[in-house]
Amino acid sequence: MSTEQNSVSQVIESHIVGMGYVFVGLEQIQQGSTPLLRIYVETNEGPINIDEIGQISHQLSAALDVIDLFKNQYTLEVSSPGIERPLFKLGDYERFAGEQVHIKLKRSIEQRKQWSGQLQGVEGEEVLIRVEENDKLIRCPLIDIKKARLVVQW
Repeated sequence: MSTEQNSVSQVIESHIVGMGYVFVGLEQIQQGSTPLLRIYVETNEGPINIDEIGQISHQLSAALDVIDLFKNQYTLEVSSPGIERPLFKLGDYERFAGEQVHIKLKRSIEQRKQWSGQLQGVEGEEVLIRVEENDKLIRCPLIDIKKARLVVQW
């Protein structure tokens, strides 16, 4: 995450926490000239409902417009993390150890930029994944993870 993305994430997180919700993470996606801010939120008590998402979106949009983080237009999307939840922080990788995960990397590890397997947790700043195809343990530095999500096994 760039320094600019990190500061945007911190501002958004403080507003969401101030509203009494849990900030899961932020994806900043460039769509032409208009950035998309996809913000994942949840409650401490369980699943978040559509009315709460609407309320958060409305309040957050107003707050972002007042502090003028973006000089141009942007699209705001507030969402539940869902069952194929994105993972952002080291704590996410610890919390969901034992679950199936798919990770995309910024740079290759063993000539691959994508890995799937069972999340083993973290060690230092590295995320550990047990790859099922060869029962190999892969160590992915958190800083090199571009995108990660849980994978539902049916």
